[in-house]
Amino acid sequence: MATSGVLRQLMYTAHGPPLSALAMRSGTIPTPGASEVLVKFLASPINPSDINQVEGVYPKSPSLPAVGGNEGLAEVVQVGRDCATDLKEGDRVIPRWSCLGTWTSHLASDAGNFIKLPGDVDPLQAATLSVNPCTAYRMLHDFCQLQPGDYVVQNGATSAVGQAAIQLAKVFGWKTINIVRKRPEDQAKGDAEMRAHLQELGADHIVYDDELMEPDTRALFKETRPRLALNCVGGKPLSTLCKVMPQHGTVVTYGGMSKKPIMLPTAALIFQDLHFHGFWMTRWNDTTDLAERQRMLDTLLDLIRSGQLATRVQTHALENWEEAITQATAPYKLDKHVLVF
Repeated sequence: MATSGVLRQLMYTAHGPPLSALAMRSGTIPTPGASEVLVKFLASPINPSDINQVEGVYPKSPSLPAVGGNEGLAEVVQVGRDCATDLKEGDRVIPRWSCLGTWTSHLASDAGNFIKLPGDVDPLQAATLSVNPCTAYRMLHDFCQLQPGDYVVQNGATSAVGQAAIQLAKVFGWKTINIVRKRPEDQAKGDAEMRAHLQELGADHIVYDDELMEPDTRALFKETRPRLALNCVGGKPLSTLCKVMPQHGTVVTYGGMSKKPIMLPTAALIFQDLHFHGFWMTRWNDTTDLAERQRMLDTLLDLIRSGQLATRVQTHALENWEEAITQATAPYKLDKHVLVF
């Protein structure tokens, strides 16, 4: 069965800055092979790792030429004649692996490269499910046994992972201290919006990163004694955070947005006995049983349905990809920018 329409893809043939490396390409919609399914993408987010892949600085990247994007929600439109799968036309799916290339209107790929999702979840929430909320969920559950009322501290609290962590911590009975950057004076309105938004999500405390060593902030850490710290910044901000962490705390690093190396105070290792770990969602997906991943997805989907977990989204038509990339890579944003087809 032929599929009508035109294939539209955002591709790169060489690594470099996204606005110069990426280009729109049109073509014929592929016919799925005998063991493949053809899917039509509905929405695909722009994540920092996607940008890093285009730039050529990410540890796992597709071969060139490549279609950008790793995450998204698609609909099955055709199943190969000999495809051994329970997928059928109309099913909604997300990629099981990274590097499939999701900034595309259509993709023909092996049926095993997709995970079926229920059709009753908001498409934009489903499209943004598998990277940021899953990262937050795993870090909150896998590195220490948090008890009701325990505190978690995180920098980069306005990131999509940070916003998910606030909501999930609230659901599971934990409290959060959220470290953010203060907006410039000419963005005072945005600063107030940011604080109001995080508080609405459930943030218990919001602290500016240049106030970590202030007496009031140090008193807050002494009183709350956060057991877990989530770090996506690195560099000096992490060193400062370590100085106010209580003894025997756990620090999990999942990003390095400052692009500065992590420098740990000696006291953090010897006298505070802090424990340091790294987390990469891609590795977890590659090495974990699909059934366990499905249990996590089911938990998060239930929270989305109940309104306890949501990603704040701004959509862009694929043809407006340059505007989307520019906004997705701008500082001080609260929205997840998503391409729609």
